[in-house]
Amino acid sequence: MVVHPQFLRGRAGATARNAEMSAHSASDAAACRLLRDGIMQALTVATAMSRDVLAVAPDTSLATAARLFATRRISGAPVIDPDGRPRGVVTQTDLVDPDRDRTDREGISLYYRVTPDGAEPQGDRTVSEDGVVADVMSPYVFAIGAEAPLVEAIRTMVTESVHRLLVEEGGKLVGIVTSMDVLRALSTWSRTGDGRSLVEALSG
Repeated sequence: MVVHPQFLRGRAGATARNAEMSAHSASDAAACRLLRDGIMQALTVATAMSRDVLAVAPDTSLATAARLFATRRISGAPVIDPDGRPRGVVTQTDLVDPDRDRTDREGISLYYRVTPDGAEPQGDRTVSEDGVVADVMSPYVFAIGAEAPLVEAIRTMVTESVHRLLVEEGGKLVGIVTSMDVLRALSTWSRTGDGRSLVEALSG
């Protein structure tokens, strides 16, 4: 069999081009990893969190909590004391769970609006109805700091199978970050410095 020199040169050129393409691919992958890591380190919980939060009290009536969830289209709320310290979380599921023990205590039509200025009482303390949030709420609080990396919040949500984390500062509620907040934050950072989409960067 006769091998022409042109074939050898062509084959050598193709091999060189393949090697160059592999080197570029490896370089691009490394750049994507650096970009991804840099972005995820730059994003903090403060980037995604909501600072205007609706919360309830342990003695808020179940009916008040249910109305709050329905009118504001939210699926849960932190439970705080008058000083703004978290005491638990209550969700729609908690309100309708028939297996939750309920006392005969009367709750009040009180909830809070938590802003950077503090916890502002809303509603009417003089109106009372059967059942209190304390009877059905979860007393376990998953909390995180505002300056923590957002990836830490994501890991906690995945590990603990929760959709929201309370954001605390000095033991007081200053905000909340939910799985939807995380998605919004990633969407906001939808373009990176080199023009690629954030999804492309994170998938590298």
